[in-house]
Amino acid sequence: MKQRPNFIPIEAHHYINRELSWLQFNERVLDEAKNPRTPILERLKFLAIFQSNLDEFNMVRVASLKTQVRLGVKGIDSRTQLTSEQQLELIYKKTARLFRDAAKMYRLLFEHPDLRQYNSGIFDFEALRSQEQIEATQYFQAMILPQLKIYFIDRNTKLPRLKNKGLYIGAMLADEAFVIIKIPEHLPRLIALNDEQSRFILIENLIQAHMSEVIEADLLTYSAFRILRNYDLDLIYDEADDIIETIQEQLEKRKKGFVVGLQIEYDEENRNHYIIQRLKQKLGIQDADIYEFVDTPIDLSFLFGFYSHVKRVHPEFAYKELTPQQPQMIAQDESILNQIIVQDRFVYHPFESFEASVVRFLDEAANDPYVTEIHQTIYRLSSDSQIAKILQTARQKGKKVSVLVELKARFDEEHNIEIAQEFEELGIEVIYSEARFKAHSKVILVVREINGEKQYFTHLGTGNYNESTATLYTDCGVFSANPKVGRDAEVFFYALKHHVRNIPLDTLLASPHNIADQLLDRIDQEILYHQMYGDGYIIFKVNSLTYKPIIERLYAASQAGVKIDLIVRGICCLVPQAPLVSENIRVISIVGRFLEHSRIYYFHHHQDEQVFISSADLMGRNLEQRYELAVPVEDKEVKRRIQASLQIMLTDNVKARELDANGNYHLRSLKPGEPLIDSQLILFEQAMVTQPPTREIIHETNEQQEIIETIPLPMSIGDKRNKKESIWKFWKK
Repeated sequence: MKQRPNFIPIEAHHYINRELSWLQFNERVLDEAKNPRTPILERLKFLAIFQSNLDEFNMVRVASLKTQVRLGVKGIDSRTQLTSEQQLELIYKKTARLFRDAAKMYRLLFEHPDLRQYNSGIFDFEALRSQEQIEATQYFQAMILPQLKIYFIDRNTKLPRLKNKGLYIGAMLADEAFVIIKIPEHLPRLIALNDEQSRFILIENLIQAHMSEVIEADLLTYSAFRILRNYDLDLIYDEADDIIETIQEQLEKRKKGFVVGLQIEYDEENRNHYIIQRLKQKLGIQDADIYEFVDTPIDLSFLFGFYSHVKRVHPEFAYKELTPQQPQMIAQDESILNQIIVQDRFVYHPFESFEASVVRFLDEAANDPYVTEIHQTIYRLSSDSQIAKILQTARQKGKKVSVLVELKARFDEEHNIEIAQEFEELGIEVIYSEARFKAHSKVILVVREINGEKQYFTHLGTGNYNESTATLYTDCGVFSANPKVGRDAEVFFYALKHHVRNIPLDTLLASPHNIADQLLDRIDQEILYHQMYGDGYIIFKVNSLTYKPIIERLYAASQAGVKIDLIVRGICCLVPQAPLVSENIRVISIVGRFLEHSRIYYFHHHQDEQVFISSADLMGRNLEQRYELAVPVEDKEVKRRIQASLQIMLTDNVKARELDANGNYHLRSLKPGEPLIDSQLILFEQAMVTQPPTREIIHETNEQQEIIETIPLPMSIGDKRNKKESIWKFWKK
């Protein structure tokens, strides 16, 4: 098993730096804002996503590298051998270019004919109609001016506490006095100018238009700005008796984190140089930490609000709504628990309804008189969660309910603390993960007792139990009544409660115990199968691939001749198509209207295919520092559906971008007459079909509908006609 051919040594240039790869992912998000096929409001929304992503990247990843530099730690990327300083230098250069591209795209999009024909957009005060100026001025005087906080700062005065991502205006007076104006957070940044709420002015622009009323002095210049702080929790648990108290203390420290970036409006005459120098001095930042926005507002995340407002008036400027369908493997008029006993059931969100599957499963369990126990992991819940209410109902009905609430879910710490405390008040047992290990697994265990015999029902998935994101993220899950899986889930919850890392499971894979080892072993097995039969094939679909041992083993498999397809949405540190090293590896990234979030591992194993769905990405933190689960898919129909979906994604030529040997992503070149294949839309079309006949797939663009492909669709579970002609057989051809 361990004997393998001699392989070419892997060197630093065979890897892509993690941070730069992430920036490439966000560049692909920005590309969607540039895509003329995408409706105008969706393009603006992608700009907002780009901004939000980049903010988090700076607050966490850039902050981490800067911390190493500040502390004098010689951090070196183990893959590319770049130092922290070298990585920061490359990040600054790339980020500056991305911001310039985003600003240019912002200006172009608001010249789009769809917006211009209705005079819709974001306007400067000077560009408003006369009546709009009058009404906007009245709003400023009545609602904004009385609530502004103004700070006069001399050279010896400390800055007021500037809030992370808060909005401010800096002003220099003619006498060189420096002033900071804090814009109230509770006031809307987008101020509607008409009843239809399609014309807006930004609050900072309205304030700047009335600066003479704000500061009665000679003004030299003024600019809106915001700062980003180190927002990554530096949790130290060695002396912590109370994890909630420890996290709350760290959340307070987060508010005072050091500044990692300054974003400020650009001034053509360079008069804001005075403001920048004062802020630079007071904040202790370098020139590289400063980004000037040219003819563009800072913080484009306000475009989320613009999208929502204008979509209500002009829904034709956004994607057509797609309603999640009744899952093909779950009948509406029959007990879901009874269906699971007969056969494992597979669901794929958002194509299939989360409410009609996961929420319904929990609700039925909560109200089933024979159900005695419900156990669930929670990483992120929606703000008004049905699942939380169902768990409360189950407890009120006398069932034993235990919930692992992961308090360390980044940016959801405070929300999860509130959830945990509410559960405890209701008598629900709350489990907290080991201090140094996050629980990222997605599992529900339901135990039913009939005549003294236990029945186990499990749901194991790839995504959070969050009704909101279940309509935005692509995730899949399997329901099973397999007693081996159920007992494994029971052992897993015991391990979580008692902080046991080496978890002895029969069927499921778990990290930090054995997911990595099992995947490495299966890659080795695929190499051997290929040497014997010549049909080695591996597919991994993940959000990120950074784990060096797996990358090295995939390189070995490629050199042995194994065909490898990787669908990696975000970070990918592996270099495909490198001569002699990775010629048999193909990497694509799909960035579309839904966030690709499912994790799937596939091994051909000489026609004895092995398929796993998992909560774990192929990253060190997931495989070594988190509690994760991977479930083997054994049901043939479920396995067939997963295999078919993977092959559809691999043929995507609309939203998929391929990674080349030089580390660059590019859209696939279309041959003359080649049909467009948008995998997410095809999967949605398939979810709408309950019968197996071939039908035309309709793809809608903003301008027209195109019939682009005719393919056989998967059958419903109840259809027994000619199962051999499944979509998987079609793709295998």
